[in-house]
Amino acid sequence: MSATGQPIHLCIVSEQLVPNLLPVLLPGHKPQACMLLASQAMQGQAQRLKDMLSVRGVQTSVHSMHDTDLDTAFGQLASLEPSLAGAAVTLNITGGTKLMTLVAYEFAREIKARVVYVDTRNQRLIQLAPKRLETPLPDALTVADALACAGYSVEKKHQGAVPAQLRDLAEELIRNLSRFQSILPVLNHVAMRASETMVTSLETGELRKPALLECLSLFEKAGYCSVADDAVVFADDEARKLMNGGWLEVYVASVAHRLRGAGGMYDWCSNAKITNDHGVRNEVDLAFTSGNRLHLIECKTQHPKSMNGKDDAPHYKIKALRDHLGGVMAKAMLCSAISLRSVDRERLAEYKIRVVEGPALVHLEKTLRQWMNE
Repeated sequence: MSATGQPIHLCIVSEQLVPNLLPVLLPGHKPQACMLLASQAMQGQAQRLKDMLSVRGVQTSVHSMHDTDLDTAFGQLASLEPSLAGAAVTLNITGGTKLMTLVAYEFAREIKARVVYVDTRNQRLIQLAPKRLETPLPDALTVADALACAGYSVEKKHQGAVPAQLRDLAEELIRNLSRFQSILPVLNHVAMRASETMVTSLETGELRKPALLECLSLFEKAGYCSVADDAVVFADDEARKLMNGGWLEVYVASVAHRLRGAGGMYDWCSNAKITNDHGVRNEVDLAFTSGNRLHLIECKTQHPKSMNGKDDAPHYKIKALRDHLGGVMAKAMLCSAISLRSVDRERLAEYKIRVVEGPALVHLEKTLRQWMNE
């Protein structure tokens, strides 16, 4: 079969779509057409991948491939041979069952197709035929690509630089976390009490907390609230949300923006509102891609409370997001302005969720650089 005709990819579809998508995203590798080979269980994933490829101008079709019967699987591939005549065929064998991989590889040998495997762990594209070659995988996966592989679309996100005044306030709070850490739950409570009127009165006990009054003074100097006697008046609801933990998200976003500008990240966004195929909505504090992997960060300024008022493990949301949005292909981090309990640290370590807490947040940029390379 000629290797000089139109480029066509054959791709065995798997649960994890990133390795299926990457060869198409790589510069100089985009095919004119792609034939997706899918078992019965992977038909839904195949349709999702087809939609993603079609948007990129790749003519895409889905073809059934048996995942347990060798003769049936080979016959299904053989029926595609007339459509491949004269084409430069590349088979991506990264997905599928062992039987599907073996059958597809044997078929590729018969039609003299190029065979590749995507090694996502070591960021390599391995060519197995016609001769063995290994090339590094360049960054090509955007946050939107990674989320689309999980069936999510981005409704709203922020990617721009953080305004200097807002960034300076967040950095000042981070630099003084050793003093402010203990009063952060109180600061959050002050902001929550003003949710309807944008005004709240400080309680007697709160007036006796110098660290709290200092925090309020920082927000006031930045123009987000005014403090007179025992009254706190917020400029607007965004200012109130900023005091109610939003400042930590601002800090993390400012660090990410700086890293992106220095070439440390391929793509990023903060405060993303995302929706899946079934209309289920989620929010992501910060997401970025590096090394063709999705990285997710959750920010906390107090211990989360469940509906019944009991403490929820801080790993719950970030673990669920990672598992739903990227599974084994994604990485997760929890940035907590308050110190966690030992039992929470142990559980986070068990789930391979990186933790940056308390005063250590001042070194977040260095930590993120290390994390991206792990």
